[in-house]
Amino acid sequence: MVEVVNSTPEPAGMHRTYWPRVPPRIRTPEGVAWTLGVDADTYRPERET
Repeated sequence: MVEVVNSTPEPAGMHRTYWPRVPPRIRTPEGVAWTLGVDADTYRPERET
């Protein structure tokens, strides 16, 4: 799994955390790219923490 925090706050002001499943052979940030259906070389987030 890969931990992903939604940068858009909920109405109460909290930021929701998600744990999407990815194949075990994949590591971050490749796992995040995989969940979005893009190649790891193409995945270029504006901000990553």
